[in-house]
Amino acid sequence: LAAHARITALARATMRRARSAEVFSTAASLAVPGFEADPTMTARLWESVLATDEHTWHADVSVSDPDSLQSVRQGEMRDARTTDAARAADHLLARALGAITGEIPNPSRTLVVFNSLSWPRDGWVEADVPKGWAPVDLATGALPALERVMEGNGFHRLRFLARQVPAVGYRCFAVRPMSQPLTPPQGTLATVIETPHHRMELSPGTGGIRSWVERATGREWVDRASPWTLGQHLYVTGADALPNRLVQYSTVSPEPQLALHGAGGGRLVGVFRHPWGWVARMEATNVHHPRIETTLVLRDDSPVVELRTELEKRAVRTKEAAYVAFPFALPAPRYRHATQNGFVDPAHDLLPGACREWFCIQEWLAAEQGSRTMLWCPVDAPLVTLGDIARGRWPREFGERNGWVFSYVMSNYTPEGYRAEQGGRFAFRYLLRPSAAFDPVEAHRLGSEALTPLEVAEIGRNDRLGPGKGEGALSPESGSFLGVEPAHASLVTWKKAEDGRGTVVRLVEVGGHHGTARVASPWLRRGLVERVTAVEDPEPR
Repeated sequence: LAAHARITALARATMRRARSAEVFSTAASLAVPGFEADPTMTARLWESVLATDEHTWHADVSVSDPDSLQSVRQGEMRDARTTDAARAADHLLARALGAITGEIPNPSRTLVVFNSLSWPRDGWVEADVPKGWAPVDLATGALPALERVMEGNGFHRLRFLARQVPAVGYRCFAVRPMSQPLTPPQGTLATVIETPHHRMELSPGTGGIRSWVERATGREWVDRASPWTLGQHLYVTGADALPNRLVQYSTVSPEPQLALHGAGGGRLVGVFRHPWGWVARMEATNVHHPRIETTLVLRDDSPVVELRTELEKRAVRTKEAAYVAFPFALPAPRYRHATQNGFVDPAHDLLPGACREWFCIQEWLAAEQGSRTMLWCPVDAPLVTLGDIARGRWPREFGERNGWVFSYVMSNYTPEGYRAEQGGRFAFRYLLRPSAAFDPVEAHRLGSEALTPLEVAEIGRNDRLGPGKGEGALSPESGSFLGVEPAHASLVTWKKAEDGRGTVVRLVEVGGHHGTARVASPWLRRGLVERVTAVEDPEPR
């Protein structure tokens, strides 16, 4: 995980896109005459995903002899599992989404945005369109919130906000010439940003946020007692002297004398005003990190805060770790975090002997104190420490901890079997949302949206005879293939049955409530639905 941050991020993204590929391959097999999912590629995808998730990553001399052929070749083989899975997910998604767009009666260049989650959602997507052109929502006729990411000779890449994409469905955007050129956002060097939801004071020198006041309540979310700002990059040295209990698990070895280096020497690149909100960019440096860029995205119409840390790192083989700090102003919160099929309270739900030094979470973590809760969603890095960084103390009890959350993005503490060093470019993304009382359904939805990207397909020039010639059976504006109710029932996957007879819908209950789930689809008929076990055997009546 932290020992190979880039591969961990890719594997984490691929697992979610594998699910989307499975869902839309199923939808395409029902909606598109003659379409069949690719079982060989699907099996290869899941095999590679599982191999990526296996415990041991590298050779048994990966740290003592990282340049040996054994270490290099085994490392390359392990990395290839993840890249193979990513390519398989790309292939399956392109095939399924291409088949579906062929049934949508729109002209070429129409962008179709797909949502694999079982509720309607908003989300940012990126697409390349010709210069001077932009996507228009076919349902509303409006230009979406957007920003230019980059441009080439004949195109520009736009990041735009697709709103209310239907559950397990799609929404169409026509690409049309703009009536007037896209004007660059207005830039300032002000360090205070105000939206209808938040007031934030930037700390350009550290690349973080010094103050975050929620305007509806007046609450300050950054603990001023912390030596670190929110979103600040931390680099840790000092674990090289052996024996120590951080590198070699032991309750009798000494604790290493760690040194924490906070990012510094920073500057404000700019604060840019868009019609829909603000984008702020800061640059800083740290030990072995010549460049750390922090990007903050604040929409006027949403309380969700998006934070991205992109960095360049030199590869070193001395013992190291890196974190992104989130010192929330919660003196003694109750923590909960998502697991595969639910959530746990690490202070009460862990078995004796479980690790309480760091935690591996799924979509979200919630820190709750009284009537204030912070929902925190790490997109790329699943490890987290609570109250302090990892020091090798191996506590037997969780105890009382403050609201300082550390995203544990990188380390090379493991003696063997993992990478000896990490270098190059990395990116870590987070969604944060202040709330009142903890709501597991809200947390599940925010975390699922953070980790499950909307997918984009374009109706190509070769897919249509000309404007208006398409005669597909699907709606030209938007459509849904599957709906699930109530809100505390969530779709895990929709897949072809292993015995080939029909499809399987898997649901998970996320709110802690008993009840009945309702699943609706044009291809599901009463009387032809039966309950099965997790391995798809008929459930005894």
